[in-house]
Amino acid sequence: PLFKGTKYDYWKQRMIAFFDACHIDMWDVVEQGNYIPLDQAGNEKARAQWTEEQKQRFMLNSKARNALMCALSEEEYTKVHSFRLAKQMWDTLALTYEGSLEVKRNKLSLLARKYELFEMEESESIQIMFGRFQTIVNELSCLGRTYDNFDHIDKLLRSLPRKWRPQVTTLRPSKNLKKLSLQELIGLLKVDELELQQDDPSPSKALNINDMSDESCSEGTCDTDDEISFLSRKIHLMMKKKGGIRWRKYNRPPREKAQPLCYEHSSLESDNEEFLLQICSTKTKNAQSWYLDSGCSRHMTGERSMFLDLKSKKGGQVTFGGGQKGYIMGIGKIGINSSISIDNVLYVKGLTYNLLSISQLCDSGYEVSFNKNKCIVSQPNSSILFTANKCNNLYKIMLNKLENQNVDCLVSYEN
Repeated sequence: PLFKGTKYDYWKQRMIAFFDACHIDMWDVVEQGNYIPLDQAGNEKARAQWTEEQKQRFMLNSKARNALMCALSEEEYTKVHSFRLAKQMWDTLALTYEGSLEVKRNKLSLLARKYELFEMEESESIQIMFGRFQTIVNELSCLGRTYDNFDHIDKLLRSLPRKWRPQVTTLRPSKNLKKLSLQELIGLLKVDELELQQDDPSPSKALNINDMSDESCSEGTCDTDDEISFLSRKIHLMMKKKGGIRWRKYNRPPREKAQPLCYEHSSLESDNEEFLLQICSTKTKNAQSWYLDSGCSRHMTGERSMFLDLKSKKGGQVTFGGGQKGYIMGIGKIGINSSISIDNVLYVKGLTYNLLSISQLCDSGYEVSFNKNKCIVSQPNSSILFTANKCNNLYKIMLNKLENQNVDCLVSYEN
């Protein structure tokens, strides 16, 4: 390979491979210096006393020096042509393009940090990600830092984005990672990548709600043309062993145009996940209407008057579709009275919907199940806490009618 002053690490590795292919001892001559035959007293032998084998080993320096000269451009050749030893030529080039020992240490430190912080980008394919990873590993190897195969595999699995967690969780116990090669791992990840592309074609997991109206829904079952999957984090964990949750895209028939209102909930204490809910409606909602939603991570409402008690809370915000922001102003208890109440509800100024978080219900110990017509929330002893009927593809309860379901309280129990 011809060296023209660029990509020294690449050229260096190819030259080392060339020296090893020419003779088993040639790289030792380049790295350690020329071979000089010595007598038993440790003195240099006269050339006339050299054996044929010693002559052949001595010639390795000339062969290595000739190979280096042929592998350098004219500009690079002028830097080393006066040296008689291949080692001198090699060390000069290394010092020029790799730097001193201190420079190497700094490069090694930067590369090691780059390795530790390596992560796959969301829009990146497995093949491109692996190419970037291999480049870092090869550069580290050139500077003398190596990792074993298990370290590489563990690092790659930890670098995958959040959507890969079900696959990683399934892969770790099912395979002996210490015996798995990098190529086998990449092959498995490519298969999972194809499945992810088929199962999750949309860029965001959004819940579309269109034309909700209290007048159009009774306490019975509302007619519907399609289904919407309400999936919570708890369900997500239960589905891991089956390869994770698969999101399906539904084609919805055209309906009346409505002004979209979207919000994204972020910056909650002890919860760094972000969720998205798309709501389309032109009518004002009843303050007693509550919708069960797997998209938000906490119960929330914009009705200040519904709080039985409210504590001020600064931090966190809600971003609407037009770019406007609603801020979390407090957290407290909502209900008709102290016996029928909902604890830990966020007061979000500007939010026009009352949302019950399925995730928060599950975290509180309740069991949530869905069928074609209703959603059933049960207590740990399997007794039914309340039932939400399906209306316009949503599961809704009326807080002021929970007494008809013999509910003593919704989330908190009064002593």
